[in-house]
Amino acid sequence: MACLVSIVLVLLVVFTPLKVLFGLIDLPIELHLIALGLIAVPVLVMELSKAFGLIRHQ
Repeated sequence: MACLVSIVLVLLVVFTPLKVLFGLIDLPIELHLIALGLIAVPVLVMELSKAFGLIRHQ
């Protein structure tokens, strides 16, 4: 329940006129794509590490 409340509050601030009160601006699509690429890097590194046997489950 707390997670749902947190998500609703973030969406309320980011996607309504409340964002002006917090000084938020709309980012260009290029920055969103860069962020998505950076999010994927740790996942890819961990999966490759597991695939090559660098990380073993105990």
